[in-house]
Amino acid sequence: MDPNYILVWIVGGTVALQFIGSLRQPTGNIGWICVYTVVLILLGTGMLRTPQVAGYAAGVAWLILVVLPFVAIQIVHYLSIKKRYHAAVWFARIAAVFHPADGWRHHPALCRALGMAHDGRIDEACVSLEQYRDDHHWFGRIARAYIYRLNHDWQAFIDWFESGKITGNELDPAIYYIRAIGETGRLNEMVAQFAEMRSGFGRRDGDLRNLCRLFVFAFSGRTETLERLFRTRLAVFPPQVQSYWLATAWLARRNEENARKEYEAIQSSDDRLTQHEVAWRFDNPPAPADGLSAPSRRILDDEELQLDHDERYGFRPSVKRSKAVVTLSLIFVNLIVFGIEMSAGGATDLKTLTTLGAVVPAWVMDGQWWRIAVATFLHYGALHLMMNMLGLLALGPYLEFALGPLRYITTYIVAGFGSMLAIVLLSPLTHSELVPVLGASGGVMGIVGAIAAVYMRGWRRDRAHVAHAQLVLVLLIIIIQMIFDVVTPNVSFLAHFSGALIGFALASIQRHEFAALNQETK
Repeated sequence: MDPNYILVWIVGGTVALQFIGSLRQPTGNIGWICVYTVVLILLGTGMLRTPQVAGYAAGVAWLILVVLPFVAIQIVHYLSIKKRYHAAVWFARIAAVFHPADGWRHHPALCRALGMAHDGRIDEACVSLEQYRDDHHWFGRIARAYIYRLNHDWQAFIDWFESGKITGNELDPAIYYIRAIGETGRLNEMVAQFAEMRSGFGRRDGDLRNLCRLFVFAFSGRTETLERLFRTRLAVFPPQVQSYWLATAWLARRNEENARKEYEAIQSSDDRLTQHEVAWRFDNPPAPADGLSAPSRRILDDEELQLDHDERYGFRPSVKRSKAVVTLSLIFVNLIVFGIEMSAGGATDLKTLTTLGAVVPAWVMDGQWWRIAVATFLHYGALHLMMNMLGLLALGPYLEFALGPLRYITTYIVAGFGSMLAIVLLSPLTHSELVPVLGASGGVMGIVGAIAAVYMRGWRRDRAHVAHAQLVLVLLIIIIQMIFDVVTPNVSFLAHFSGALIGFALASIQRHEFAALNQETK
């Protein structure tokens, strides 16, 4: 495989999808749209003028202009959730250097202000944010929302939000609008507003939706659901923040004893802001949850069902790769075999690979059936190995927990072996009886096909909208893979297609255990 050619596909496909996704976002993405356009133009120009290095050039631009700032931004979000604002400032500066648009030029100032509030200097934080307060700029509106939030001036927030100064469909202020309504005790209005917002959440808005769920379930007194959120989707939240919202939920249920227990758990924290908010919460308890109407309760029940669907079929299901023992074991075996290849004569030497067990259809038909098994663990070079192992690591854990370890390993092996068998049986038609074939691609594509079956059952049986969205995405991946196979020399379309088909068929007739949910909620 030519690394330059692979990079053309990776960079072109990834940036094109990101570009389309950014166009669907209403605001705050102009900078990203410009960056994606530049990378695509660079890639297209390179393909026309110097195709032999176009992938490398576009790959460097992609790493500098997209990957680096994106990673820095994700770290900022993570550190902010963990309330490590002083560390977040440094990564916000990195993001601001490589992506100064979309408000990130000012984001270090926001992290500094939140750090002041965390240390108990709330008035200083508000003064710092005041200089950015501007209803005509996206970041200015975020700064204003934080000022209202830090001062617990929820009615002023509501008046400002309802004045129409929030442009487009900005989810960040809209979510805190949900909280503001709950803070002012209008629970049924809060739930109705949340129900109206739900259709606006896309696949990329999972974190915002879960934050919105946090507010709604807390003010509705649904402590069990809130605890479930903190065990799964919001497990990254620090303990003191979890205790604060659990205390809120218990107060909404008028159980002050349990609320006090959560409050005591916060006292040992150095988070002055959360301590201040808890003290304010007890002075301003939420409205009783028993004031919820029957329609509001039905909406909340439905959202709990949607939460279950998200945990099973969502973009980031409740899966920990460190617990995917079978997947990690498969990767380890492939690495060991690759080491044997290197020591036996080289991973790009066809004679060595054929001796070790690559499938040669004519030889298999003559009785060397053992090659079908061995060839699925052999790889032609480090790039081939890396691509298959990354795919296995990215997709394997989800299917392992969806099917259970035994069904998962069975699906992987049968898809891998079956794809090799398909090549052997059809080789007379393709005139490839003496062409060596090897690699874990058939098994990996079997995982892709099996995941498609899981999503299809979730869509048809559970009526999970998120499963339908994920199914469309997986089918798109399969189509792109098939196109890549057809136009790329030395890549087996038949192995990939048959592997995906076998995986889909096997997962369609097996029970889906979703063992991850049982492990993550303990």
